Amino acid sequence: MKTFRIIGMTLLAIFLNLSFVACSDDDDNSGTNASLSGTTWKVISVASQDKDWADFEGFSATFKSDGSITFNPSTGWSYAKWSLNGDILKFTLGEGHADDCIVGRITISGNTAIWNCYWEDAGGEWSDKDDIKSHATITIKKL
Repeated sequence: MKTFRIIGMTLLAIFLNLSFVACSDDDDNSGTNASLSGTTWKVISVASQDKDWADFEGFSATFKSDGSITFNPSTGWSYAKWSLNGDILKFTLGEGHADDCIVGRITISGNTAIWNCYWEDAGGEWSDKDDIKSHATITIKKL
């Protein structure tokens, strides 16, 4: 399970790097109306009490218009989808089917974004939402 979580966090970091885009460099709007589709983002820093999140540093993610995500380097997830609902960014990841999710509020400012996120089960069986020690603040930059 720990290996699965590390892989998932790595994918999440990549996804975050790729999914944040502002309307323009001088636009002060948050990510709620930002279009992530067709963009690539790179994780530049990760802050968390849970050291597993650090594995995401340096990953990049490309957000595709069909809702899928590709990561560089590859994470091994055969199922990787993204969605943005207001300012809540969600990655749904798994091996062949939806298994786990990385969920959280994203704030986009120009070509940089901050994603405050946590893990949860895609089927709703468990969530780290209330365990602040397992949360992460991921900073990403648009490539």
